[in-house]
Amino acid sequence: NDSTKKATKELPLEPERLIKFSTNKGTWISLDISPDGSTLIFDMMGDIYSMPVSGGKATRITGGMPYDVHPRYSPDGTSILFISDKSGSDNLWTMDLQTKEQKQLTKDKNKYHFSAEWSPDGDYIVGTRGRRNIKPFIVHKDGGSGANILEEPKNRKMIDPAFSADGRHFFFYTRTGAWHNKAHLPQYIIVNI
Repeated sequence: NDSTKKATKELPLEPERLIKFSTNKGTWISLDISPDGSTLIFDMMGDIYSMPVSGGKATRITGGMPYDVHPRYSPDGTSILFISDKSGSDNLWTMDLQTKEQKQLTKDKNKYHFSAEWSPDGDYIVGTRGRRNIKPFIVHKDGGSGANILEEPKNRKMIDPAFSADGRHFFFYTRTGAWHNKAHLPQYIIVNI
């Protein structure tokens, strides 16, 4: 059972017990639909699942101690992109859906990764990362150092990247300053680059 795997050097947590549950509802989940429209992929409680769009039983794709979230299908539907802390810190990972081989794309040790999206051609990934001031970056699907897209203004936060259909523009939700519950709406606006 992969949910009781031993700790690793990067993620030194030892599982103490196995928890099993069944549910037909979820909240605060991220989901995506396969390019052919037949399959949903979603995160629940730190694991990633797939299931037919028509309904039925969900199949767990990732499991165990790492916290895996925000799955996104590649444009050709052969792999997924997701955020995981399996390296000891949030980073971007991909998984080939046929072989189940996983690949770590980013190697950050002190930044949070909030969301990421494939380019329409499937060659690049745009994500958002940071601590207080979240900024967008781009990385090749095979990994590498990547590049920051915007660094100024420092106090601008940008989340949830999306590509235009032709791949020429990025869209983000953005805001300046800290969130607070008495702020005037809208807290976030949509911008394109």
